[in-house]
Parts: sequence; C-alpha cells; structure tokens
Amino acid sequence: MRRACGNRADTMVKKLVLGPPGTGKTHHLTEKVIPNLKGKTYVFSFTKAGAKELSARLQGPAAYVGTVHAFAFKACDLIKDQVMDSPSPFFEEVGDLPEYRDHMAKYAICREKKLEMESKLISKYEAYKDARGMYDFADMLEAACKERHSFVDNIVVDEAQDLTPLQWELILKIPCNSLIAAGDDDQSIYEWMGAASLMQEDFDEVKVLSKSYRLPLCIYTYAQKILKGIHARNPKQFSPNGEIGSLEFLSSYFDLIGNRSSLTVLVRDNYIKREVEDFCIQYLIPLKRILKGRLGKAFENNKQVPIKYMNYLIHFSGPDKSELPMWEVRTIHSSKGMEWDDVAIVCDLEGKASYALFSQEGREAEARVWYVAATRAKRSLKIIGHNLFMPSVN
Repeated sequence: MRRACGNRADTMVKKLVLGPPGTGKTHHLTEKVIPNLKGKTYVFSFTKAGAKELSARLQGPAAYVGTVHAFAFKACDLIKDQVMDSPSPFFEEVGDLPEYRDHMAKYAICREKKLEMESKLISKYEAYKDARGMYDFADMLEAACKERHSFVDNIVVDEAQDLTPLQWELILKIPCNSLIAAGDDDQSIYEWMGAASLMQEDFDEVKVLSKSYRLPLCIYTYAQKILKGIHARNPKQFSPNGEIGSLEFLSSYFDLIGNRSSLTVLVRDNYIKREVEDFCIQYLIPLKRILKGRLGKAFENNKQVPIKYMNYLIHFSGPDKSELPMWEVRTIHSSKGMEWDDVAIVCDLEGKASYALFSQEGREAEARVWYVAATRAKRSLKIIGHNLFMPSVN
C-alpha cells in the first residue's frame, strides 16, 4: 500500500486492526473506534451487506458508509444505466463463447491488479463501451481515481484484506489525516479476484484483537494447524472462548445420515453443493434452501415445481415444517463473515481449486479458504474426508 498523494499526505497516520475469526472486529470498529473519531469520516466496506451492517451498528453519523464502488459511482456522477455489471451485452454482439468469457474475466482481474493486458477482443470491448458511453466496475474506479476529492479527517476500511490494488488506489486518493484498516489477512480468500495483501509493515500502528468469542478450544486448535500451511501472513496471537467444543472426523457425508439436527454444510464449489443437496433429497433430509425458498413457497401455493422435488416436498408438507431442524448447504466463499453452532466441511477438492496445488502462492491461497471454513463453527465441527489443506487428525 502506498501513501496517498494530496493534502496532508505526509501527516496521514495509517493504523491496522487485525481481527482473527470471532474476535468482534465489526463491534470493535462501531463501538470503540468510529464513535471516538473527530471530524468528517468515510467508512468503506468490501460488500453491500458489510456496509449495511456497519451502518446499522454505528452509534454516530458518518459522512459516507458504503462500498468503494458505490463511492466511485457517486464521485463520477454516473447514472445506473451507464454501468455494465457484466460484459454479457458485449458478448451478444461478438459471440458468447466460453473462451471469450474466460479472456474477459482475466482482463477484469488484471485491471483490478493494475496490470496491463491487450488483445483484439479487449480492443473491441473498450470500443463497445466507448461508443455507448458505458462504464464497467473497473472503469468507475479508474475514473474516480482521476477526480479531485475533498479532504476528510478519517477513513475507515472494513474487510480490508478483500480490497484490490485498484480499490486501494482510489481510497488513497482521498486526502485524510487518519486511515484505519480492519481485517484479517488469514481470511483473505478473494486473491483470485485481485485482492491485495494486507501486511503490517505497510502501517504505522498495528492492533491485534486477542480473544475469539466464537471459537471453542478444539476448533481453535484445529484451525491453528491449518494456518501452518500459510507462510506469507501477519503473525497474531489470540485465544479461544473458554469452551471445549466438539471436533469429529468422518469418511463421507453418508455418515451424516443419522444426524437430524440443524447443520450447516460447507463445500468448496457449486458442483459439490449440488451433489450434497441431491444426497439430502434422496435421504429426505430437510434442506432450508428448498423448503423455505422459492420451491417450497411455490409448492405451498399449488404452483408447478420440477418433478425432481415433488415427492420431497410432499414428504415435508404440513404445518409443522417450520419447526424442522434443517440443513443449509453453502460454498465456503458464501460463508465468509458468518457463523453457525454446528458446521460440517466436505473436503472434496474439485475443478479450478485443484490448480492451487501447482504453486506455493496457490497452496497458501487455498489454505486460507479452508481456514475460513473451519472457523465458522461455534460449537461443533465435522470434517468429512480429507485434502492437502485439512489435517485428518486432531
């Protein structure tokens, strides 16, 4: 991270708050940091959900609370119709081919990393946008970096480990006295989208939140073993919550057939998610996504549903459905920032994730994904199967 250029840049103090899993990072920001700041304050978060949570929990007003992209949108004085949230309209013109989509995805990541990439397809894409006066997300950030921003006293960045170099460039273009970044480099799982490293040597002051209110001893100990696969990290000491907790190793999710209590099952990708959900449908295990989602509501309203789910929905029909202990199957990436009492992790490693084995950087990035998975559990954790990143014994 570079020091900002502009007013008072030489006096800007950069502080880092490292919040390991369950240490109350958001609470620390909203209750102890932001209320004590003086003057005009901007608060940034990586996601809309994160920004909404920060806004709801803030005790005092902030001049801005939102994502970096939303700030760029306002700074550039754009309207919604000018923003392309995907290149799909461009593909309708040049052809919707898988290789085109892969190429444009790589281009988007390069731009977030502030790297150069050229091709005939990219030239056509840029010409397509120019002819229509359209901006994609990277365009917004780049344009906002060229704007002149008014001085603010403080900038607070939550989930700072997920921001890309391009997003950081925009934040550092805003002249301020104090920059406070909060996050955890061990939970940085968006490197594949261009997220930048968050290392303590880039900051003037570093604070580590030292107690997890989520992790019991056995889950904390297991998670520490996963961390041994990550070498490029900020060392940080924190303690578990004082409970013992439960850790169990299973060979297959078929071993969960007898488990009829509420459970969150975390998987690496959507392919495995579908596989586990099909297992639940076959063995009549209540699934939250189906019974409380659109399919369940459609069935209750006598609407047509796919044959695949008919017998399953009939089995669980009735007034007592809301009282059933249900399973929720989620990808690990969608679980970030969340927590549940009881968690099972399916360790199958498929598809693109398997390419992580071919480089040290890739292996460390993958280890962080599994660290995030293991640290979602507050009471019990079940490890199903094994892979290179998940120790098979306690």
